[in-house]
Amino acid sequence: NKEISILLSTSGSTGSSKFVMLTLKNLKMNTIQISKYLKLNTKDRTITTLPFSYSYGLSILNTHLFNGSALVVTKKSIIQKSFWEILLKNKVNCLYGVPFIFEVLKKFLKKNYFDNFKFLANAGGKINTNTAKEFVKVGLKKNYIFYNMYGQTEASPRMAYINLTK
Repeated sequence: NKEISILLSTSGSTGSSKFVMLTLKNLKMNTIQISKYLKLNTKDRTITTLPFSYSYGLSILNTHLFNGSALVVTKKSIIQKSFWEILLKNKVNCLYGVPFIFEVLKKFLKKNYFDNFKFLANAGGKINTNTAKEFVKVGLKKNYIFYNMYGQTEASPRMAYINLTK
C-alpha cells in the first residue's frame, strides 16, 4: 500500500528554491487543521491574490474547496480598480496575502472594502509590526480578525497562527 506523494517548490526565501515531497495525507491533515482554526464554511468567499503554484496559494485553494467555500478566480491585481469591483460584487469575506500585499492594502484601510470581512490572513514572510497593528486596530472596529500565520512548504505549508485580537 504505497502512499501518494507530490512535489511542491519552496519559495526560496532562504536561498535557491528547492522541492519538497509531501504525502497527500500531510496535505489533507494540514487542510483540515487550517479549516478548523479559520472556521471556514460554505458561506466564506475568497479571491485569488497568490498563484496556486505557490504553496500558500495552493493551501488557500485546498482549504476553501474542502469546505465548499467559494473561490473567486481573477488575474487582476490588488492595485487595479477592477479587482476591488470583483471583490465587492462577489461579496468576498476572506482575504489572504503576503507581507508585500498588506503593505499595499494599508492604503485601502480607510475605504469600506473590509466592512463585511470575516478575516484577513498574512503568511509567506514576516510582516512589518506596525502594518500588522494597523490591520488589527481596524479589524477590531470593523469586526474582522487579522491572522498572522507562519508556514513552510516542508510542513504542508501553513503550520501556526497568531490571532492578534485576543
